[in-house]
Amino acid sequence: MRDSVKIKQKVQNAIKYFYILLFLFTIIIGCVCKKNIIINEGEYKIEKYRTFDGLGAFINVKVYDKKGYNDSISRPIININNLFFNKKKVFNVGFGKHNIAIDLFGKLGLKINSLKVQKGDSIVIKAYLKDDDRPLYD
Repeated sequence: MRDSVKIKQKVQNAIKYFYILLFLFTIIIGCVCKKNIIINEGEYKIEKYRTFDGLGAFINVKVYDKKGYNDSISRPIININNLFFNKKKVFNVGFGKHNIAIDLFGKLGLKINSLKVQKGDSIVIKAYLKDDDRPLYD
């Protein structure tokens, strides 16, 4: 009788460990994102991430002073489809094509036309704004 109780406990422990491993495996697989680099221009880099849940679409804008990632600009002017933003850097956008402009006083702005966003996309734009040497007035 005791042997059957011990066997039953071993089976229950084995099932418990199986469910724990299955849970951990599901968490690890569910959190992985697929990364595709779309464009790597001299002035900006666009990275496209695709999550498994497939909900919504996001654009994350990161603006840097120079080519290195160290000198980030805190408050650039971001224009997405003629809507201007100054503080916000992560945008929940609709599906389709979007025109994006990034500008800052004293820097040369840049434009990204017809950026296609699909359901489940999370797009990161890393923009490098160069100094604008033009005089403010003539």
